[in-house]
Amino acid sequence: MATEPMDRFVFYSKSADASPGEGVNEMIDWEKDKGKGKDKGKGKVKYAALARIPGWRKMLSNFDVAPFVWTGEDVLPVPFPAGSAWNTIEHAFQAAKFWSTGHYKAEANAEANAEANAWASKDYSEEKGQYNDYSNIAARGDSIDDYVEAKIAAKPKAKPKAKAEANDLLQAALSFTLAPGNRIGNGLGQDAQRARKCVILQSEELLRWTEISNQVMASAARAKYAQHLDDRVPMLVATAPAQLMHLVTERGKQSFFVHFAHLEAIRGLYL
Repeated sequence: MATEPMDRFVFYSKSADASPGEGVNEMIDWEKDKGKGKDKGKGKVKYAALARIPGWRKMLSNFDVAPFVWTGEDVLPVPFPAGSAWNTIEHAFQAAKFWSTGHYKAEANAEANAEANAWASKDYSEEKGQYNDYSNIAARGDSIDDYVEAKIAAKPKAKPKAKAEANDLLQAALSFTLAPGNRIGNGLGQDAQRARKCVILQSEELLRWTEISNQVMASAARAKYAQHLDDRVPMLVATAPAQLMHLVTERGKQSFFVHFAHLEAIRGLYL
């Protein structure tokens, strides 16, 4: 037995303020009315409370300006300083990318430094013993000093620029906070998105970020709605039980939908 599809709302930062179900690619009740197609009045009746809220689709977007405090302590390896405030979810999201990467780079550099220092103080007796054991089995073409030097060269070394690179990432992250003097932090969600490449990450750093990015977005969204019980929560609750789909647009590329299941989960907390 097939399950009946849910209603569907589609939103992004520039969504038109149409009635529920009348936005592009939206559906209400999914069943066709005797072959006549979607009844354009259904959304106004079924989602009457939502229809009375101007700009509700834009409020669902990560670009929605609704300041909140968030440290990411439940999802980030190192949380932001207590009291860190954000103008939009987009600000918190982009900052978390730089913040988590900066701390990872700093930690990796500290470990490399510690290992390099440990090797610098060794007498290499173990390595010399390994050389002698191997030399008993087969003739070697290198000296014991060459062998030890090769062992040293194979070990991780501290990167002189790594500490500065980590600090650059951490400072970039803090520029997204809602603090006096922060041009990006006090700007709109679009400003935060445009600044997402103010520091370029390497491919392996981006891959590591994608492993936690969805959790970061959901965590920031939970904080936003928990701190906007009088305005954003009633709007979100009014979308129930519809499926919430975010329209992703990028110049020169085909648009696509992303199911914002985390918003539906947050909605469920307040129903």
